[in-house]
Amino acid sequence: MAPAAVIIILAATFAVGASGQVTVTSATSDTTSFVVSNTDLLQTNLTSAAITAGTGFNFFGTNSLGTLTDGNFGATGPVAGVVVSFAPATAVTFSFDLSASPAGYDLTQIRTYTGWDTGRDGQEYSLEYSTASAPATFLALTTVSPINVASGTGNGNLEVTISDLLAGTLVGNVAALRFTFTTFENNSSAWREIDVFGTPATIPEPATSAISLALLSLAALVIRRRLVRDSRHAA
Repeated sequence: MAPAAVIIILAATFAVGASGQVTVTSATSDTTSFVVSNTDLLQTNLTSAAITAGTGFNFFGTNSLGTLTDGNFGATGPVAGVVVSFAPATAVTFSFDLSASPAGYDLTQIRTYTGWDTGRDGQEYSLEYSTASAPATFLALTTVSPINVASGTGNGNLEVTISDLLAGTLVGNVAALRFTFTTFENNSSAWREIDVFGTPATIPEPATSAISLALLSLAALVIRRRLVRDSRHAA
């Protein structure tokens, strides 16, 4: 069944590619559970999931990060055992399997899900990434501003999607993602699932790299000759 309502939110945040723009959209439903993926990168190419900053789990929900990657949204409403809650400023880092893809992963879409009653269904967080060339160095990707659910039943489910509608690839060569959660909503939202979609990044063929280097060298030579010629004419 389709979600009961859809809200589109365009966020002019960080331009990741030369022609791209991070876009944040959301969909809400107070009567129907969302269908989440059980074949995304967090289930097929995840090395570790860990709390890397903050005080960790909050006062309700499971104390297991595996809840966020188990491919199960659960029933609508306050349902124990299918959600995770975090204390404010807690950061969770998901590291991808670089042994399977040494160049990292090209991400196309990220989806985050919350669901409880209308007092703990909102989403707000910052999102960072690191690359295969520097796995320990994190760069800002985007910030999801507070998004809440208006519900007539008292229940609330929220899906937030982060993508790049212009470039297609959201960010490339990713080694890890880090989510940092805020005080929204009521100090602890009920997080149900995180889906990350993408493909292994490819390493350029040696021949391609050699051609690129040759072209750069040729361009540098042309520029140098022009500078020498112009300096002679000026004299």
